[in-house]
Amino acid sequence: MKSPLTPRTLEIFYQNNGGNGLLDLLAPEVFYQIMVNLELKDIRICMCVCKKWRLLLSTGYFWRNYMNHSFDFTDQDEERLTGMLHELGSSWFFGWGQGMVQGLPDGDLFEELPRRWKSGIVHPVGPDVRSKVPDYKAMYESLHQLQKLQDEVNEREIVYTGSSENSGECPVDMLLFPWEHDKLPSQEEVMEIFHLNTNLRLDVTYERSEKSFAEGKELERIFKCRRKLPSESIFYEALPKVLDDGFIKVHVDYQGRSNTFRPCPVFILTQLSPGWCGGVLTGVW
Repeated sequence: MKSPLTPRTLEIFYQNNGGNGLLDLLAPEVFYQIMVNLELKDIRICMCVCKKWRLLLSTGYFWRNYMNHSFDFTDQDEERLTGMLHELGSSWFFGWGQGMVQGLPDGDLFEELPRRWKSGIVHPVGPDVRSKVPDYKAMYESLHQLQKLQDEVNEREIVYTGSSENSGECPVDMLLFPWEHDKLPSQEEVMEIFHLNTNLRLDVTYERSEKSFAEGKELERIFKCRRKLPSESIFYEALPKVLDDGFIKVHVDYQGRSNTFRPCPVFILTQLSPGWCGGVLTGVW
């Protein structure tokens, strides 16, 4: 384990010692080292062994280390952008190599482009989100939900087609950020969180819904699967469940965008767990 055992964790481990089977034979560090290498479904089984195991696997110490073991929080190289970050932030050649994407006189759309952890999840630029976490289990559960969706997106090459007015396809990324409020972010708060450049003339569409997100055939029309595989995709079942408690959709257009050859970013956000907000980052042309 990367962090030292807390006094509370040691207290739980050694209380009523004797007659605890495996725990009587293991040092606490060894017990937790075994646990962090298990899959989540196995952790849930272990929590049902007895009250003491449930307590040991409910500590912030365990979930902090389990999360850090499961996800790589190192940012990807900014020079090798992929997905929507590539569409929004790169200066790629267009036409027949006749020029570069033009810049805007008042700067790029993002004052600071979001980053992607090596685990695949996008996040806004800011302090390390792990520095002040009241509930590591809630953070892990949010990441776990998003990671399953992102894996499906990558494996099946799922893209966003949006409404019938959209003239193209855009990559789909999952994103996460801390959010301690009861209500989902307002339009102004989304712009601040993601460092959108307010010097530009922005045309922002903000929609809030307490209803479930699109399902079935409607969802398959909005999110197109470009790579068909023999097995059923969990994406079309899992995404509505993630967005089930209501969501906001934020569409950002800006003057001069046509000269940049970049799409409008679209954020589809929900409360993932206490203290954490996130969802989909995609776009429309």
